[in-house]
Amino acid sequence: MRKFTTLIVLTASWLAWSGHYDGLLLSFGAASVLCVFYLLNRIGLAALDPRSAKTFLKMVPYLPWLLREIIKSNIDVAKIIWQPKISIDPAVREIPATQETALGLVTFANSVTLTPGTLSINATPGSLTVHALEAAAFDGEGFSEMDRRVTGLEN
Repeated sequence: MRKFTTLIVLTASWLAWSGHYDGLLLSFGAASVLCVFYLLNRIGLAALDPRSAKTFLKMVPYLPWLLREIIKSNIDVAKIIWQPKISIDPAVREIPATQETALGLVTFANSVTLTPGTLSINATPGSLTVHALEAAAFDGEGFSEMDRRVTGLEN
């Protein structure tokens, strides 16, 4: 039953994100979903944990917030690039990660990486190593807010 749930989630994801519903593209989508499902099954991840399915549904309100953060970071990076004399202060630091599941930790790490100017270097339970274009990125509440929101996806 869990494998069937995984197949349904993959299919629903493809349908929601593709936005194309003509015959040829639907057949390509079905083929890609089956390929991904086959690969997940081969590595033992096809049986979706029910908490993972709930996390997927909780992503709906999280994604607009993440998109807003990505846009704000894009603007900040553009300001740095367009300065006549570029002066950056890169830094690498460990930040706390309060996620309880591997999916939560990966979601947090990917969210950090998707945000321009930051890159997740290493993820271990309890912490995330992040490279930032500006050391000032570690001063605010940005990472802790993202951590809190991603941890909220797990509950």
